Amino acid sequence: MDKIAEQKIVSKFIVREKRKRILYELFNPKKREQVIHSLINYLDERYVVLNDLKISEEEFLKQANMYVDRKTECYVIADSCHDGKIMSLKTAIKNMFESCTDYLIFCNESVLLIKEEFVFKGTAKMILVNSN
Repeated sequence: MDKIAEQKIVSKFIVREKRKRILYELFNPKKREQVIHSLINYLDERYVVLNDLKISEEEFLKQANMYVDRKTECYVIADSCHDGKIMSLKTAIKNMFESCTDYLIFCNESVLLIKEEFVFKGTAKMILVNSN
């Protein structure tokens, strides 16, 4: 786990009133899994540039490439073995689409890609950009 990267994610993309609690839970091994599943509920919607239930992996990568080069190293938060790992954007997106759980990819300290855990209504895929 990279605490600095996770602090940046929370400070840039989570609504202000939930930041302290989210950080506490992310850094607590007993609460981490649960908070990963709820992060999507606390996103600051001002930074959402894409929110799509049906977008394909190929199209999602194309959209992400508008903000991040596919070779860029990215940090992953996920309820999977990829949690806390650094990998290329292309690999991270491939893993994201193969996973059935919540998956967040943080790139260039300004872009957050998210796939929600599979649910019956569809699986939300989002891109958030905060250049501040």
